[in-house]
Amino acid sequence: MKAISGEVINKISHCEAQDLSNTSWAFARLGIVHYKMLASISEDAIKRISFFTAQNLTNTAWAFATLAIFDEPLL
Repeated sequence: MKAISGEVINKISHCEAQDLSNTSWAFARLGIVHYKMLASISEDAIKRISFFTAQNLTNTAWAFATLAIFDEPLL
């Protein structure tokens, strides 16, 4: 998972809203907290929040809540 999270960080600018949502959801489903990657997802999601569908929003919020990460700017 370390390799995957590193690639997510490196390629974050190429991710779509669904990619960000699905990645955060997958890590939460596995119970893996990778703070640097989640911070990158949060930062990028904030920039593109208008492109998120309702499903993208709920998956991302669920992931951060499940991992007990209170990211105030994103929320």
